[in-house]
Amino acid sequence: MDYTGILSSASRLKKHSLYRVTINETTREILLLLNTAISKAHDAGLSRIEYRLPINFQQVDESISNAEIQTAIYHNVVMELERKEYDVGIKFFKAYTLLLVSWTVKAEINDLERMKDKLMSIRR
Repeated sequence: MDYTGILSSASRLKKHSLYRVTINETTREILLLLNTAISKAHDAGLSRIEYRLPINFQQVDESISNAEIQTAIYHNVVMELERKEYDVGIKFFKAYTLLLVSWTVKAEINDLERMKDKLMSIRR
């Protein structure tokens, strides 16, 4: 008898588990909030934000701790910010976690040198 196709594979279940969905959705929500905070700070002439990350997350199952979900979400957020070329730091406190995000707004050294050369070339 052929039993192929009767059981779902464990890897398929892992990819679509409530654990993964919770982590992905929460990461997305945090990134959307961060994007708003970054945009507002940039519009105000700032190049840095401090953002309080949530510390408690939806419990998926009693075998998965809040710390495990927290670690996965924080990691995803940090990796996405770094992928988008932000400088990221994190500070852990007993009552909250603070995410430090900054972005460079000044000219690159090569651009600055080129500008200086141009100004020197037209100096009288």
